[in-house]
Amino acid sequence: MVFCISENLSRKLQPKHQITAITVLYIEASQIKDNEVEKWVNQIRKKSAIHTISLTADNNLDENVAAKITDAIHSNSNIRTVILAVRNLGDKTTEQLAYMIRDKYDIHTLNLIVDNLDDKTVGKLVDPVRWHSKIKNISLTTRNIGENATAKIVDLIRWNTNIDAINLAVDNLGEKTVANLADAIRWKSNIKNISLNLKNLGESATVKLADAIRWNTDIHAIDLGIDNLTENAVAKLVDAVRWNSNIHNFSFNLSNLGDSATNKVADLLKWNFKADTIKLGIDNLGEKAVAKLGDFIRWNSKIINISLALRNLGDSAVAKLADVIRWKSETNRIYLGIDNLGEKAVAKLIDAIRGNSNIKNVSFSIRNVGDSAAAKIADILRWDSKINTINLDVDSLGENGMAKLGDAIRYSSNMHTVNLAVENFGNKGVAKLVDTIRYNSNLKTFNINGNQVKIN
Repeated sequence: MVFCISENLSRKLQPKHQITAITVLYIEASQIKDNEVEKWVNQIRKKSAIHTISLTADNNLDENVAAKITDAIHSNSNIRTVILAVRNLGDKTTEQLAYMIRDKYDIHTLNLIVDNLDDKTVGKLVDPVRWHSKIKNISLTTRNIGENATAKIVDLIRWNTNIDAINLAVDNLGEKTVANLADAIRWKSNIKNISLNLKNLGESATVKLADAIRWNTDIHAIDLGIDNLTENAVAKLVDAVRWNSNIHNFSFNLSNLGDSATNKVADLLKWNFKADTIKLGIDNLGEKAVAKLGDFIRWNSKIINISLALRNLGDSAVAKLADVIRWKSETNRIYLGIDNLGEKAVAKLIDAIRGNSNIKNVSFSIRNVGDSAAAKIADILRWDSKINTINLDVDSLGENGMAKLGDAIRYSSNMHTVNLAVENFGNKGVAKLVDTIRYNSNLKTFNINGNQVKIN
């Protein structure tokens, strides 16, 4: 479904709230009809406040539509961030997208999601990025592409000397491809921030990446997604982070790991005294593994900022983490992502936050929880004076749950920032939530899908 936030949302907002300006625009280009093209072209060309555009394209995208949309993006000099999600593209459409990347000199951030493209198509998209002198940050997600196509991406990383931040999601790549990628990372002297999402990699391939992380002393921040890797593979990655003395901020996203592999990560938390911020994504881990991680976070006195994204955990495992939150006196800021947890588990986490008097800033991201659990969260939002920021993925909550959260935000005297992620504007609960929030006179910032709503 194509939507423009100004059209679909403005009619749901009362006069007190209105979109200040469209800053983030989402386009599912393959769904645009012929009679809608000019409307979208005008939106892109004339909205001077737009700084980010997200474009989804597949083999249903008409070549003429692609030409007009890409030309409009190219002509708006205020657009600095481009997100392209491309799948099964034809040659002509690929050339049009490549032209836009190559000749749009004001881009500084590019997010490229490449799915099921052949080597030639990937090459056409990647080559312009390699020679682009302004792009500083690049995010690449690759699915179902061959080794030759991946080699093009590795070449880009190695030879574009302007890029200092890279986010790379790699799934099920061969050892040779990963070895080339590791070499590119190891010898890239200007890279400062690196994010790797690793899934289903063999031990030999993981060793190559670990070696690159350990010896590239320019890296100071690393984000590792570790999914379904063996204990030895995890150990190699953790040791690399531990012994690179310049890495001061690290984030781990742990999924489907055994207790032994999780112990290796816990060891890093215990002995690494450089980091003051820890981000942990914990998905489907056992109670014993979670307890280990929690213990070492609790007793590492350097860690003052904690970000936890919790998914599919049992009540006992959550209780262990709740204990950490409650009794860690050094912590003053916490981000809590709650996805698919039961009411009892959510209650434990909420009570822990309320019981820690040192926590001054709390941010919630709430998804796939029942109305009862949402009511528990609403309770702390309304009555706990520490909380001033909330992030809500509201489409996955029921209407009653959203009503509870809306009432809590409405009457909270300390809440000043609300960020909503919304896909379905037809959901009655979304309209009710927005309408309720508007009565909170203390609210300073209200964003919906990256667009700020004006509060008079």
